[in-house]
Amino acid sequence: MKLLIVNDGAGDGGGVETYLRSVASSLSALGHEVVFGYCVGEPSGIAPHVSRCIRLDARTERLVPSGAENDGFNICFSHNMRFLEVERLLLRRCPVVKFMHGYFGTCVSGLKSTSLGQIQTCQRRFSARCLAHYFVRGCGQRTLGACFGGYRWAREQHRLLSQYAAVLVASEHMRREYTRHGVPPTRITSIPLFGDPPASAPAVRPPKAAHTDPKGGHRLVFIGRMTALKGPQLLAKAVMVAMRKLGRKIQMDFIGDGPLLTPCKVAARTDGIDGVFHGWLEGEAKWKALDGACGLVIPSLWPEPFGLVGLECARFGIPCAAFDVGGISEWLHDGANGVLAKSDPPTAESMGNAIVSLIGDESKWQSFRSGATQMASDYTLDRHVRRLLSVLEQARG
Repeated sequence: MKLLIVNDGAGDGGGVETYLRSVASSLSALGHEVVFGYCVGEPSGIAPHVSRCIRLDARTERLVPSGAENDGFNICFSHNMRFLEVERLLLRRCPVVKFMHGYFGTCVSGLKSTSLGQIQTCQRRFSARCLAHYFVRGCGQRTLGACFGGYRWAREQHRLLSQYAAVLVASEHMRREYTRHGVPPTRITSIPLFGDPPASAPAVRPPKAAHTDPKGGHRLVFIGRMTALKGPQLLAKAVMVAMRKLGRKIQMDFIGDGPLLTPCKVAARTDGIDGVFHGWLEGEAKWKALDGACGLVIPSLWPEPFGLVGLECARFGIPCAAFDVGGISEWLHDGANGVLAKSDPPTAESMGNAIVSLIGDESKWQSFRSGATQMASDYTLDRHVRRLLSVLEQARG
């Protein structure tokens, strides 16, 4: 197979780029010719994993040749393409399989949540009526540019949904979302993501979960962007709830950065919890920070399309407590590999209770730890690529 993988940018170091490196490397190892196409940035991160990289420019139509030519491509696998004019040109040249990593074409802001009063999942179908609700319900950045610009882009993306040879998503939650927005069930497939592949495992000793620290306390970890949608602002009070009920100290480690970093530091001091703020960590530094943790906390308030960070930690036997939002419950099974906190509404109290259930009893925690490792073993890169190849071959015809 001659495959063109496209992403709007290159070298951002984010989750999508990590995903593309892993998939491209696996496909190349299986004997497929993989080319990476991008619009901005430098593709140094993915270049070693593909046969070549090409810059795409819709203004000069510097795109791939038609599939009928000797060096053409059988199929295009598209991700996070902001430049829809590029995607429209690609659609004229070969079948395009689109992986929807977020709520693209189904929401003006792409957040699928409102912030009026408190953050809540939005159940509306995308339409022009969303413009009337945008400012009233707090759907995104409160500027006219974000509102009308976001609507125009989402409308164009929505119109392209019917033109893709296939649409891929990471969860049944997202499959329902796009089916509800007009994608026929026969053309959309849910292929769950995977934890870090063995090639990117830490070179040092892998982190190991521990129920208690040497002083008999516990250490929990939050990993992610420190924004209101990700919910770190709830954790100081949630930890207070858990400490009061358990009668033990809990250290809360924050691995991430963002606009709520300083407010979360203030909240930790004010509420008297032991908060450790690492900033954003990657690779070996991240694994070292996870060593000795007893649990991961995912306090996301928006409907997470999947929640990959849970799999990344589960590989090391670190179980999770999370709000039951979006696609999280598809891999986090309450009472088996972690605890789902009540999310109607999501509160610090309900997350605190979930933390108590997660770590309060050591024998139960050991069961959660075993369940987390078993769950992660079912979400492998190999299984993902095999299912992906099946869709690509069918779309290629």
